[in-house]
Amino acid sequence: MDFIERWFGISPDGGNGTLEGLYISVLLLTVVLVSIRFRRHLAELFKGYLERLGKHKSGDRFDS
Repeated sequence: MDFIERWFGISPDGGNGTLEGLYISVLLLTVVLVSIRFRRHLAELFKGYLERLGKHKSGDRFDS
């Protein structure tokens, strides 16, 4: 994990990868927290999608 060193040519963590690991951890934590915060809304969207998919005939377009 040395993408910061390769992209920017700097080594803020001495090349051991802790900064990149921190960035990836923060990104994953943000995704988890957002999905927890909006879980009911996401579940309703997914349920609506599945209902529409069940009513859809094999030759029909799904974008109507």
